[in-house]
Amino acid sequence: MGFFSKIFGDEESQKSSILSDKKQMEFVQFTIQLMSAYLVASYLPISLAQKLKVKKKRTGKERYYLSICFLFGMHAAKFDELTKNQDERLPEFMQSIVHLFHLSVPEKMRKSIFKGIDFKPNKEGGFSKQNAEVCKWYLKKNIQPLPSDNFYKVKISGTHVVHSKVNKLSSKETKMYEKMGSYLTSKLNPPMVLSSIFEDKKTNFKF
Repeated sequence: MGFFSKIFGDEESQKSSILSDKKQMEFVQFTIQLMSAYLVASYLPISLAQKLKVKKKRTGKERYYLSICFLFGMHAAKFDELTKNQDERLPEFMQSIVHLFHLSVPEKMRKSIFKGIDFKPNKEGGFSKQNAEVCKWYLKKNIQPLPSDNFYKVKISGTHVVHSKVNKLSSKETKMYEKMGSYLTSKLNPPMVLSSIFEDKKTNFKF
C-alpha cells in the first residue's frame, strides 16, 4: 500500500516508535515545555480581555490550530525527514506530540485560551478524535496552504524559535528567518511569540 494510505488507521507500524529514542523524546519534551511557557505568556491578556468582556475575533479553535501549527514547526526538520523516507511512523509521531501537548495544558488554560476544544483522550487514555483531526488538517495544509492564511509564517516561527534555543543562530540565519516572515524578531521577547500569532488579525486559517 502507498505512503499514508493507512494514515491514522488501526494498523501499527512494525518499526519501533520514534519516541523510543531517548534524544528524540527529550527534544519533544523540550518543545512541550517551550509551548507551556508561551501559553502562560499569552494567557494573561486573553483572560483579562474575557473578564473585561472585550470582544475578540480569534476563537478557541483558531488558537488551538495556530498552536499546533507553531508546535509542529518546531519539529519540521524531523517531519520532512520522515516524509522523504516514506516512514509510516510519521502519523503516530505527530499524534504522540499532540497527545503530550494536550496533557500539558492546565484545565484553566483549556477553558480560556482553547474554549470549545475537547482535550480528553479516548476511553483507553490514548489519542483523541481531536488529535487525529488536527494532524490530518496539518498534513493537508502543509501540502496545499492558502496564500492568505499565513500557515507557513506560523510554521516557520516555530522552527525559528526552536533553532534559536538549541543553536546560536548566525546573523545570516536570523535574517533568513525574518525574510521568511517569522514572528520572532529582535524587538519581541521570545515567550510573546505565540501571543503575537494569536493577535495577528491578518492570519485567518480556513478549517
